[in-house]
Amino acid sequence: MRFLKSKLLILAFFMLLCYFFSNDFGLIDIEKTAIVTAIGIDKNEKTGYTVTLQIAVPEANGVTSENAKAVIKGNGKTVAEAIQKIGEESGWYPKLSFCNLVLIGSNMFDSDIMVAIDYFIRTIKIQDSALLAGVENRAEDFMEKATPLDNISSFSLQKILLKKPGMTQNTLTTDIKEFALGYYSRTGSSFMPYIKIIPVENSEQNSQNSKNNEQKNGAPPDSEKVVFDASSTLLLKNGKVLETLSKEETLSALYSKRKIKDSTITVDKVLLNGKETDFLLNVIKTDYSVKTTIKDGKIVLSIKEKVFVKVADETDKTTETGYLPLSIVPKEVCLKLENDLIKSLSKAIEKSIKTKCDLFSSDLDLYRFNNKEYKKLNGDFFNNLSCEIAVDVYGQKRL
Repeated sequence: MRFLKSKLLILAFFMLLCYFFSNDFGLIDIEKTAIVTAIGIDKNEKTGYTVTLQIAVPEANGVTSENAKAVIKGNGKTVAEAIQKIGEESGWYPKLSFCNLVLIGSNMFDSDIMVAIDYFIRTIKIQDSALLAGVENRAEDFMEKATPLDNISSFSLQKILLKKPGMTQNTLTTDIKEFALGYYSRTGSSFMPYIKIIPVENSEQNSQNSKNNEQKNGAPPDSEKVVFDASSTLLLKNGKVLETLSKEETLSALYSKRKIKDSTITVDKVLLNGKETDFLLNVIKTDYSVKTTIKDGKIVLSIKEKVFVKVADETDKTTETGYLPLSIVPKEVCLKLENDLIKSLSKAIEKSIKTKCDLFSSDLDLYRFNNKEYKKLNGDFFNNLSCEIAVDVYGQKRL
């Protein structure tokens, strides 16, 4: 019996070797595969949806393709149908497993966005960690743009949304999984970054060089170089966009939802010795706590933020602060930043209450940890919600 088991294991091992060296395990021929880097979804009044795929076409013979970037569009009653038609009409198989970005056009903001992206939750062809973002105007326009450093716009957008330490972190990112969890939660609340296009001004010579390079790379000769701004945030209720957080409101909310390290922040118009001075501060690290409690029959959302900073630069170096070590942060700077963050965070909470979008999960926390008090509200949560905000900005020393 023992020898029989050994023989079976050896036989199974050799069978796996045969499969390994003779089969591609279902892999699709690379010459017929379109590697999708981003997906754009827009509403189409006639067909339902217009889906735009930004793809990188690989070359099987190892020769670099001149058309490094390609944009293909398809229409359908559903997103899945539009993607399927793209494959049927182009002859290329859209490979979605490498897609890390899904863009939603602004003409879909007034409808339930989950109807469009529900396909990405059901299918296993795309990863749940793909980033989700709303864009101004149409998503297909973003696919056709190029930045001065990236010919493929999705690469640039991913760098902006997923910034590495050392860069200014000012974006509230979300992915398909996180968005779905918020949508299907008790409050139906979710958020996603809002991306805008910023044209880049080039000289006539640079513009001509850019056109020549684009013609070589297969891009349209009149393609405009742009950069992107993702510092605003969309608030959604039941899949519909109801409000937009400004750059300042997004940053203050970010410090209450993420722990930040090695970033920067500006503090404008700090009054020092009778002069207004602007500062750039390095954010060494941040910490936060968000709690929802019941006090005297009222719901209280308590938010505390701690921001550890040091001076990176300032506009006025004629005063004595211009010659101090960078680790010493004047108390006027700390107080000004504290007030700015409190003011911006208060506005963000007001918009959250107005739209009944549970940005800080306060409704969900109270339901989980204080269910008896929650039931007494009879569903009237946001009308009974008040907030307490405390922000502590500090350096190694204070003057």
